[in-house]
Amino acid sequence: MNKVVYRINYYSRRFDDEFVNLLSLKEFPEPSEIAKIAEEMAAFQGEEYAVMTQDIFGVDLFSQNPALKKKLEKYARNSAKLISKQSTATKKTVAEIVAKGFEEGKLTTAIAGDIAKATGVDATKAEVWARDQLAKVATGITKEIQTGLGISTYIWSTSGDSEVRTSHEVLEGMICSWDDPSVYKEDHRQSWQPRSLIGAVELHPGEDYNCRCTAQPDVERLIYE
Repeated sequence: MNKVVYRINYYSRRFDDEFVNLLSLKEFPEPSEIAKIAEEMAAFQGEEYAVMTQDIFGVDLFSQNPALKKKLEKYARNSAKLISKQSTATKKTVAEIVAKGFEEGKLTTAIAGDIAKATGVDATKAEVWARDQLAKVATGITKEIQTGLGISTYIWSTSGDSEVRTSHEVLEGMICSWDDPSVYKEDHRQSWQPRSLIGAVELHPGEDYNCRCTAQPDVERLIYE
């Protein structure tokens, strides 16, 4: 078990948010399966969520879990409400497109195209909406999956480029709590510290506007329990 946990942790750090797909499984895969996933992830951009899951494991996460599908639709509706200066009908349309696209594993560009066609907004705005909405929905689903498996903490991971906000960058590699986005700690032996001490954002990855950060499953925690 520890060997599998180690491999999962290694690949999750290497391939960022893509490896959170493993949490949709009912049990940890064998190391050989993990290696296969790692190879697929080399060219995987983190957007073909449902496609990769079904292709490798034959698992359609949302059709097998109606409750999770309802939560996906709820997260999409709540996220769309944050779009400013748009009618209720437009927000509803965006929510439906994002939820359906996420479930089907569509690329961001494809979802943006659907939004532009359905709402009449220009391609640039549709792209911004798609990326922002998908990030928020992905955060909600990631939280549901991880906490559903008893994983209450995650590792903050940024995109690692010059566009990362300072308030996000300071959390890179830090342990965070799904229950309280205002705290963090550097390792499992440390007590929780207020994020305000380091000027960190008090949100989960993906919740801030156009945030590209992700929440890696804190599998190392399993070793300490």
